[in-house]
Order: sequence, then C-alpha cells, then structure tokens
Amino acid sequence: MKYYLDTNVFLRFLVADDAKVYESCRELFGLIDSSCIKAVTSPLVFAEIVWVLGSFYKFPREKITETLRIAAQSGILFDNRCNVAAAVEAYGSHTVKFVDALIASHPLIRSGKLPVISYDADFDKLHVKRLEPRDVIARVAK
Repeated sequence: MKYYLDTNVFLRFLVADDAKVYESCRELFGLIDSSCIKAVTSPLVFAEIVWVLGSFYKFPREKITETLRIAAQSGILFDNRCNVAAAVEAYGSHTVKFVDALIASHPLIRSGKLPVISYDADFDKLHVKRLEPRDVIARVAK
C-alpha cells in the first residue's frame, strides 16, 4: 500500500524531541527504505519542513539542505496534485492550516485511497483517512 507522509512525521524524526515518537518514525522510514511500504509526499511538505526547521528550530541552512537531499533520494515519491478550489473551501469551513487543506485536496487522499501518515489531528476534521506511524508499523507486522 502507498501512504502520504505529512510534515510532522519528518520533523518528529529530525528533531527527536520525543523518544517514543522518534522511534516510530525511524521504524517507519526503515519500512520505506526496505521497500516494505511505498510513500509519497509533496514539495509543499518540503517547504514546510524548511520553514519549521529554519524558523522554529534554528537549524542552519546546510543541515536543512543535507536533510532534504537525503529525504529526496530515499525512494519517497513526490506528487503535488491538489485542488486549490477545494482547499480554499476546506480552509474556509474548518479551523485547519491551509497547507493541510491543500494536502487533503489531493484526489487520492480525498477519495480515501491514499492514507495520510500524520500526528496532526486536523486531518480528522477534513475527513481524511489518517494513520500514525505506529498504525502503519502494526499493519506491516501482521
């Protein structure tokens, strides 16, 4: 099965501020690296990673660049399909970030065919099929 990776999965791995969450994300990326699961994300997610790491965590540009380089070469696919009109409507009618509304507007995510791996419960408001890394790990372990 293919899954969409949200920004916070990358950030929880990179920042490692919660040992249990870090370990789940590390194991998830291991499943991707070993081709046990397929993952897709968006350049939107990478833009958000850059912004959060640079502005909030004060990572130097060189470290952010190296992080993105590794992620971009990891076998994670990139898909930037979104429906801007649907995202604007979702943003206007729910208390969510606009980037989350854009992600949720992806046609495969909207149809439930592409689950989002995220710790962000705002996706639940958008009626998106959301899983946390531990849920995916448990599915693969079965």
